[in-house]
Amino acid sequence: CADLARRHIALAAPKRLILFGDGPSKALLGAPLARTRGKIHKVENVRTIATFAPAHLLRTPNHKALAWRDLLLLMEEE
Repeated sequence: CADLARRHIALAAPKRLILFGDGPSKALLGAPLARTRGKIHKVENVRTIATFAPAHLLRTPNHKALAWRDLLLLMEEE
């Protein structure tokens, strides 16, 4: 599905992209969430971050602060 996702991203041309969880991180960034979190990436020339899945944040509320930092990083100007 990674090729299809990349195609859809290219067609939609979003300004920013958030990957929620390990699966999307592995598929589009080629590495698990543990290695991709906290950094800016480019997917189809779109500014991208990987962060925790919402279900994970419900199970592990202390990770919400880390997810918030990820979102702030994404919103910074290039």
